[in-house]
Amino acid sequence: RSVWLVDTAQGAEAIQGNAYVEHVNVSVNMPDELSIRVQERRPELRWLSGGQLYLVDADGRVLGSDSTMTMTNTLVIDDRSGRTLKPNDHVDQDALTLGQALALRLPAELNVHSARIAWAIDTGIVVTMADGRIVIVGRTERLDEKLMVLGQLLREGTAFTLLDLRPETPYYRNDTVGALGSPSSTP
Repeated sequence: RSVWLVDTAQGAEAIQGNAYVEHVNVSVNMPDELSIRVQERRPELRWLSGGQLYLVDADGRVLGSDSTMTMTNTLVIDDRSGRTLKPNDHVDQDALTLGQALALRLPAELNVHSARIAWAIDTGIVVTMADGRIVIVGRTERLDEKLMVLGQLLREGTAFTLLDLRPETPYYRNDTVGALGSPSSTP
């Protein structure tokens, strides 16, 4: 086929449809060469939804299923909605930003290691600490303040099983098993 008959715009459009392609440039170089330059998106984290792992870039774009199933130190955010995703879908950008910030800041600033970072539309980000305590962080707003509250409770040795940092006045509770085996809650 003659290089004169190549529709470069159509070629670029076909390639651009791939979720991994951030930018593509198709050009004809005379006398008989077609040049295709592709800039790829890079996966930033894994998003677990409906029992399936997906690779997601920094903008929240789903690149595709993570078929390697090799667990590395890559951050995994557990989407509790259970929805099925497909390439080029988008996940919550605030959840990505907050999940990445917490994965870095919790161990470095508070010596807190998370067993799971989850997200749901009604709660935002929820961190399950390695010791099983649950911290509801919500969204990125007031993150420094939220981390200060968590740090203060940890320094004071305050017993809690659930800490909700979303309201202006955060609250916690400590669910323990009472003497008769029934759960009791301490505000």
